[in-house]
Amino acid sequence: SAEDAVKERLKVFQKAYVKTSFAKGEGFYDMYKEFCIDEFQIIRPSGNPLKKEGWHNMMSSQDIIFVKPDQNKLVSIDSCIVFANDKAAVTTHTGDFCFEYKGQLNEDRAKISITWGLEVVEEEEKWKMVHWHRASGQPIPKEE
Repeated sequence: SAEDAVKERLKVFQKAYVKTSFAKGEGFYDMYKEFCIDEFQIIRPSGNPLKKEGWHNMMSSQDIIFVKPDQNKLVSIDSCIVFANDKAAVTTHTGDFCFEYKGQLNEDRAKISITWGLEVVEEEEKWKMVHWHRASGQPIPKEE
């Protein structure tokens, strides 16, 4: 189903995103081309929008250092709504993110909403991200 395809695409993207984050942006443009439309936009928790170059600059900046690879992960896919005759979808998911920003450790769990569109090129279909909105994070719950 389209819903299953979108959920699987989200899982594959999350792995590519973590890999690119730890590589300080190396491979960013390949990841972007694979998973995003050209006009893709992120809304950061601050409310500030980022397009391709801004996102690349942020990921490759020395101000942001991703740490604890095993803790940067997809926690859950919370919803997936497919619409427009199975050509568009909106997902919400929960992710854990561990990184240092200007030397300060951030370990947070955040909700992210992604709008997806189905791109068809030469009969090959790929779900691509159109818009990504990340909420402010909360502390990652301690395992009991």
